[in-house]
Amino acid sequence: MLEWITQSETNLSGYYLFRNTTSDLSTATRIEAFIPGTNTSLEHSYTFTDSEAQPGSTWYYWLQNLDLDGAFEFHGPVSVYVTGDNQGTNVIPNITSLQTIYPNPVSRYGTIAFGMAKAGDVTIEIYNQKGQLVRSLVSVHKNGGGNFRTIWDGTDSNNHTCSTGVYYVKMTAGTYHTTQKLVLMK
Repeated sequence: MLEWITQSETNLSGYYLFRNTTSDLSTATRIEAFIPGTNTSLEHSYTFTDSEAQPGSTWYYWLQNLDLDGAFEFHGPVSVYVTGDNQGTNVIPNITSLQTIYPNPVSRYGTIAFGMAKAGDVTIEIYNQKGQLVRSLVSVHKNGGGNFRTIWDGTDSNNHTCSTGVYYVKMTAGTYHTTQKLVLMK
């Protein structure tokens, strides 16, 4: 199952998903289902279950958004390894990762998605360009693996609005450390 969340959808017609067994978009196959957009300024969550993905393989997916004026943009790829369990259902393994931050640039709220392969401590922190800690968003022990989200509202640890600029999202989980750039535009 693929999931994505939009913060705003002005001038949006909808979405197509593309799939491939390699990370090459030029040879990917478009999954036939057109997913209409809500075309509102409200947050909306979408899911799509790919019943054709075969177990025992890695699949790569791209999301294409189509605007009403004909413009389009691709997002991805996201890779998924599908295994089969004894019940015949597909299981997607959990991976420790800091996933795509959306929207980016952030104007009001930014969703920071992350995955945990197993139970453990995790921190998600926002730093400014000087390397100073702006805000700690997550500092918890997760009791199991899975995919999680947190929201940054563009404020520091004192609830003061941060200025427009480049910030860095840092995730630490056990020996896993990574950083992604985030642009705040007020």
